[in-house]
Amino acid sequence: FRRVLFRSKRGVGHLAGGALRDGDEIDLDASLPAIAEARSLGQRVDTDALRGRHWVREEHALTLLIDRSGSMGGERLVTAALAAAIVACRAPSDYSIIAFAGDCVVVKSQDADRPTDSVIDDLLSLHGYGTTDLARALNAGHQQLSRSRSRRKVGILISDGMSTAGGDPLRLAREYETLHVIAPPGDTPQAAALARAGGGRFAQVSRASELPEVLLRVLG
Repeated sequence: FRRVLFRSKRGVGHLAGGALRDGDEIDLDASLPAIAEARSLGQRVDTDALRGRHWVREEHALTLLIDRSGSMGGERLVTAALAAAIVACRAPSDYSIIAFAGDCVVVKSQDADRPTDSVIDDLLSLHGYGTTDLARALNAGHQQLSRSRSRRKVGILISDGMSTAGGDPLRLAREYETLHVIAPPGDTPQAAALARAGGGRFAQVSRASELPEVLLRVLG
């Protein structure tokens, strides 16, 4: 039994008690009555009466925000599809995906049940255009997360962080429990600032093939 199984700056797991099972740490305080009774009777302790403690992963909700302003083809489309597949695997019953430019398209809502293949097909059909309204996208993502009953709610923004329309995205980023930002390589101070405002991590990827490792590292 390892005392720390899940780690993040905010904590992703908690100790839970129950009947002793393989890999548990014995909860001596909770098991003392059974141990004392067995000794008083001169009997061996019944292992079924022992109590244990184990780490449980917190339920979590994810919302993925994909910037589709400008050109949306090639590497960007592959990156979007990979990100969606990873998010669907990490939170299969509690995730949403929003593609945004000047408007927002909810490809998969938080409380909808959609096959992952259908979600990815929709993402691969996206066309990029227009302005970038980050504030609108962040607000839409926050609204999706508000539908979830999970204890931990995380936003993932894939964008260079440059907003050309709408309100102040930093104000919206601060409303997130956690907002991670993944940006293309280059000078992206706005993207890093959004991650700081959202209490999340910032990373850069230059090729779609780098995304799985980077995204899993960001999520922790």
